[in-house]
Amino acid sequence: MKTSNTFAWLILLAATLSSARPTGSEPPAYERITALDSCEYPSVESARAAWTPAERDTPPVDRVVQGGRPQLALPLNFNSNSSWRVAWDRAGSWDLSLCQAIRVRVRIEGDRPAEMILHLHSGDGWYGVNFAAVPGEDSVDLLRKKFEIEGQPGGWDHIDRVRVSVLREDGAERIVVLSGLEAMTRPARVAVYRNDSGVKVEPGVPEYVRRTGDALDRLSIAYEIVGDEEVSTGRLAGKQVAILPLNPVLPEASAAEIEKFVAGGGRLIVCYCVPAPLNGLLGVRSSDALSDGNTLRSFTFEPAGGRAAVTARQDSWIARRVAVEAETQVRAVWIGRDGAPSSEPAVTSNTNGFFVGHVLTSVDQPHKDLLLQEMIGELWPGMWENVCKARTADLGKIAGFKNEVEVRKAILANRAAAEDKTAIDERLHEADRLASEAKAALADKTNAARAADCLARAQDALTRAYAASVPPKAGEFRAVWCHSPTGVAGMTWDEAIKRLADSGFNAIIPNMSWGYSAAYESRILPRAPGAEHDPLTECLAAAKKYGVAVHVWRVNWNLFWHAGLKQRAELRTAGRLQTDESGKPIDWLCPSNPENQKLELDAMLEIARNYDVAGLHFDYIRYSDRSVCFCPGCRQQFEMRTGAAVKNWPVDVTTGPLREAYLQFRRDNITQLVAAVSEQARKVRPGIQISAAVFPYWTSARNDVGQDWKLWIEKGYLDFVCPMQYTDNGALFEAKTKQSAAWVGGSVPLIPGIGATLGLAPDGTLQQVLAARRQADGFVLFNYDRALIDHLDLLRLGATKKK
Repeated sequence: MKTSNTFAWLILLAATLSSARPTGSEPPAYERITALDSCEYPSVESARAAWTPAERDTPPVDRVVQGGRPQLALPLNFNSNSSWRVAWDRAGSWDLSLCQAIRVRVRIEGDRPAEMILHLHSGDGWYGVNFAAVPGEDSVDLLRKKFEIEGQPGGWDHIDRVRVSVLREDGAERIVVLSGLEAMTRPARVAVYRNDSGVKVEPGVPEYVRRTGDALDRLSIAYEIVGDEEVSTGRLAGKQVAILPLNPVLPEASAAEIEKFVAGGGRLIVCYCVPAPLNGLLGVRSSDALSDGNTLRSFTFEPAGGRAAVTARQDSWIARRVAVEAETQVRAVWIGRDGAPSSEPAVTSNTNGFFVGHVLTSVDQPHKDLLLQEMIGELWPGMWENVCKARTADLGKIAGFKNEVEVRKAILANRAAAEDKTAIDERLHEADRLASEAKAALADKTNAARAADCLARAQDALTRAYAASVPPKAGEFRAVWCHSPTGVAGMTWDEAIKRLADSGFNAIIPNMSWGYSAAYESRILPRAPGAEHDPLTECLAAAKKYGVAVHVWRVNWNLFWHAGLKQRAELRTAGRLQTDESGKPIDWLCPSNPENQKLELDAMLEIARNYDVAGLHFDYIRYSDRSVCFCPGCRQQFEMRTGAAVKNWPVDVTTGPLREAYLQFRRDNITQLVAAVSEQARKVRPGIQISAAVFPYWTSARNDVGQDWKLWIEKGYLDFVCPMQYTDNGALFEAKTKQSAAWVGGSVPLIPGIGATLGLAPDGTLQQVLAARRQADGFVLFNYDRALIDHLDLLRLGATKKK
């Protein structure tokens, strides 16, 4: 087909779409099950009777009428209120056991987002989630998978209080308008069990539940999250499959309900922990643990029905060693780093479900998704038809576009100036061919699984067509943060840097140093555990070979796990750690301590002196949080600098007359180090660049954690700044970038941080890269591990394509 004819065909297709799209009813969307509050109060008095301030200096709510409808106004009085937030409580009684999302109808005045928290109180604790009110948007759905646990809440079926908080900001006072809080749900035949009582044993429980939810969302499989209380009261009834991502503790009532669920035909997918009766139901006997990471790299799962095998990389550090009962099959065995299969079962199955020997780790996300899909589809064949409906409706919902029409129009607009139009056209043709095959497969009532596969591949082809149409931008800073000093698992530094350079990136920020340890040979810091050679030298050699700049990332103040127990004890005894108001120390060096200041300065200058680096990168260049530091050393230093004794410590500096002076004292301690490193490193290595990873909201960061990064820019201490704008909300990322750009004011390059591997799909990363381009000078992705490779592969098709 000639290019001109192809272009005409594409225009027609974008306008009408192909009649080859599969048809069928729409998948079930979220629907309201109850209104927590409509916010339509007849008077100010009634609004204030319902919503009461939860903080001492929080003002009462107000009432506004917009569009003829009364709504709730939340005043932000931070010019006169020194608290870290304003917050209001609404008492009530709600059974939210069916709830899978809370829809907050909220608007914010002005052009800045407002950071908020929604808390739901139950029993002796809270369920809470951070979110933001974004200019131009009027509602946000807070998914249950994202709620964290504080204390010991009593279940979603016993919610007795709602708390809405707005976090501190500086600037003109304004209001947040709240027009409704609604509990939402959707029909689902899959349940994800969140083991609330197991959080104390395994703090990672909420994270693995969230990851499972993310995977099911990517697969277009509807699900409900259920906790211990919901399971114990029969919430699994009517479900086909229950997934237990990490369940170290199984309450007796929940165990009985799971047995009842399985007896009634329900099926299980259980990872890692198999307390009774799960072991008996799945026909496995757990003995000791497998802890040799060299033997736990991956496994290959063979689905039923002749479908394609799935090889999933795990890089597990531990797994359950299990023996199987007579009726239980071994469906996959562990494969070592040398590629040799072992005899140890990695996945088993019987008529009741599947057991996986470890949690599903974050690496190799696409194949983990396929693994879940195949297991659920085998246990519940009706899944495939439901998935087809959802994937048909979702076709084209990529990179922030709402539908296929929008994304095709964008592709056409980009295609006009594209150098490689053929690559774009081929992918669009592929998308339409696959959609046609899906329609044909659906016509055969027994082939929904193939239709689902075709639709997933059609979406991927559309995504790649759009990615290939996006032009690269010359001269932008493209970097990755790499959290591991040894680089990407399974790669040498040479391989990792080459992969980065081939993807069009020109910088890397590798984490090589922490509060009291280093991965390289240092005269200042003890060697970090497991650092047996000099990875920084290896990284620099590879970077020089491929033309990639290295900005060495040091974690300031925070000891992390790298400092040994003996070292921590010595630092604690010497009074060099941060403490809270009660005097309890945390594993962070105190910035007011002169020895710690010298240690930090010497450690960073040593890197500049001994290694040919492009830059030094501050991280954790702040206090831990607003609750520290109130150690005796801080009191001594503060009194010495102010020339006055503090009579009532620490009350006078937390809420008393010396609060503002103490906030400045904290800021000065952090700024002192930034200034010293900036001045002296430039003398040690002329041309070196100084940068910092910072909290995105400068106005709150300067008070909460002493991070006055706008001042650092104004004083010339930084050569570029990287606000960590981690969010999966594209509109919020853009709003944050706009705000950061206003604070930076063009004085230095703005390089916003994108949380690519913190819950973004590759097309979401592409969306945020393009948003950064509209207002910034580049971007940096977190984190360069194996999970980032899919993101790099998508970006290199167009946005970061090498000339």
